[in-house]
Amino acid sequence: MNKAPLALVNEKFGNKKTLVDKVATLLQRPSSETREQFKARLSRLPNLKLLRLYNAETMAKEKFGGRSKLVDAVYTLARSSGKVDKPYKNKLATYTTPRLLDLHRRLSKRTKK
Repeated sequence: MNKAPLALVNEKFGNKKTLVDKVATLLQRPSSETREQFKARLSRLPNLKLLRLYNAETMAKEKFGGRSKLVDAVYTLARSSGKVDKPYKNKLATYTTPRLLDLHRRLSKRTKK
């Protein structure tokens, strides 16, 4: 049986505040918000959402070396013809990290076939 999100947060991070601090350092903060406002907004998110964000951001960092390199990897899989498509790459940069990871997974499966 799976553990509840609160139990996972307490087991891995000790408390929700620690998880919020770690997620806040991984995510890019909007320029219109201060650091405190951003952390306050993150602290209102459910534990499961925070865990998903943390896992996605750390996976992108470990597997690809960062979000920009993940965008490059998705772009090369999607546009393997070699033709430069800057608007598409700019659009990819607006996607969330979990969406980019999912897109990379789907495109890499497609190229293996």
